[in-house]
Amino acid sequence: GAAAVLVSETDVTPLKESEARALYLSDHDVLTGLPNRAFAQRAFDRLALRVRQATGTPALQAAVVIIDLDRFKDINDSWGHAAGDALLVEVAQRLRGAVRRGDIVARFGGDEFLVLLCAPAVRDEIARIHPRLREALARPHALGGRAVHVSATVGASVCPDDGADGETLLAHADLAMYQAKAGGRDALAYYQPGLSDQLRA
Repeated sequence: GAAAVLVSETDVTPLKESEARALYLSDHDVLTGLPNRAFAQRAFDRLALRVRQATGTPALQAAVVIIDLDRFKDINDSWGHAAGDALLVEVAQRLRGAVRRGDIVARFGGDEFLVLLCAPAVRDEIARIHPRLREALARPHALGGRAVHVSATVGASVCPDDGADGETLLAHADLAMYQAKAGGRDALAYYQPGLSDQLRA
């Protein structure tokens, strides 16, 4: 008789979609949709490599900018976690809108966000972005039918001046942010050598 051909068709689309979803989730914050800490650390390593390989004048620099919302715990305590989450989603969108297109905004966990940027004179770029960030956050946030005002304290460190790898620069930006908080919040501070000793004293 005629040879029978057995055709087995398995639709791999759901499998591909679930793999893509898993990959997305491993690199993104579920609440805000922003890249997460793991993604940001890899991205900064790539930026640092660009800085090392750049040969133009003026030299290329990269920066880590940590943005920590002021008194976010009070909002969570007064309004509940659902309101706190809604605020974080809104803040994420506003931060994204305040930076340049190529800059990376990530959620670093809790109420901490991160901006990674690259420019020949990166401190000038931060000085331009910081007022826009403040303005974006200062516009009232509608929570539960009431207007809530939010500010943030910002710490920055610059590659190659303050370190060459993501981990060091993150630690230094964090120290700068704590220095800014100690000075009264809603401020920007850059990492300075010796900060860790001052803050421990």
